[in-house]
Amino acid sequence: MRLRLIATLLFACMAGVACHRDDGAHQGAGEPAALSDRVRVLLQRADYAAVADLLHQPPSYGAAELTRERRAATELLTYLFAEFGIPDKMRPAEPQVVFFKISVAGASVPYWNSLPNFGVDATVTYRAQFAKVGPGILNVTFIRRNQEWGLRAVEPGLLVTEPQARDAIVRIGRGALRKMNPGIDDATLTRILDEWFPPAPPQQRDLRADRDCGHV
Repeated sequence: MRLRLIATLLFACMAGVACHRDDGAHQGAGEPAALSDRVRVLLQRADYAAVADLLHQPPSYGAAELTRERRAATELLTYLFAEFGIPDKMRPAEPQVVFFKISVAGASVPYWNSLPNFGVDATVTYRAQFAKVGPGILNVTFIRRNQEWGLRAVEPGLLVTEPQARDAIVRIGRGALRKMNPGIDDATLTRILDEWFPPAPPQQRDLRADRDCGHV
């Protein structure tokens, strides 16, 4: 099914190790700040369908494609936050915090590759306390097209410095991949997970400026 292939490609593009570099979006008024507040509220209510409805989709998509994309995003958000737990006690993260992440976004990899910076025009990063995995990160990215802001991606994550963070993110990523690709073999699954979440992830001081906030 095309949507499942798209979801797999999005995971391959958008899961991995990332670093928050403060762009000031969470500090003042404006659409990214307002949208991130809305996303926080919806996640705390476990209203994943409403979050999926906010995700940016290509303007070329028709009604059937939008319905399928939103259904797939809703299923993936539901799975991820069942594993992470509901986020609480959210506050802006300090700059340069390094974390493992798993992203949920719409569209396709070729679409995002056609846009500057993969369509990420602003980022709001929170420290969060997840009900199941404990302390972590909620990263929310935004796209701006035709002077309008939209939700680019929702990215729950775990700090690389937390004990057992890699084990937890690999377990969650493994479950997500199996959910989207029931026939995937163990060797391929392990290879992909090792690429996304390296056993020796970069520490804060090791990240280069040209990669620290990009897709890894």
